[in-house]
Amino acid sequence: MSKQLFDQISETLRRAELANQHYRTDSLKWNLDTHKAQHQHLRALLQEIYEVLLPMTIVSMMKSIALPGISDLELHEVQHPQLKTLHKAYGVTPTLYHLQEHRQLWLQQIGKEEQPELVHYINDARRYVLQFENLLGDLEEAVIV
Repeated sequence: MSKQLFDQISETLRRAELANQHYRTDSLKWNLDTHKAQHQHLRALLQEIYEVLLPMTIVSMMKSIALPGISDLELHEVQHPQLKTLHKAYGVTPTLYHLQEHRQLWLQQIGKEEQPELVHYINDARRYVLQFENLLGDLEEAVIV
């Protein structure tokens, strides 16, 4: 079961990272506008998902795994969009690198310390990544070059 959960976390973070790289590609039509003036609401939602909601979910995931040495990851604060309060967050890219570098530790901890809420947090992360991917599609369709 721990291998399956590890793979789910890893795949979700990879999808988030790939979607973000796709979003930031300069040659794509939504990035051709030098001032990025068009469709600011979609851009703001994409930024909120990638820079706030996913990183906050990663923190919850980490707590439910009780991963030792978590302080190796750079923790920063983000403002929760609805509550307008600061929350701790881990970036998607650093977490993905940590996951790959310390795979055995993650697998061991998931197997030993697996909390029931871990699956809930993985599902939240998946939902945010899916929202991000769908918003990318909406942005692509909305921008006319």
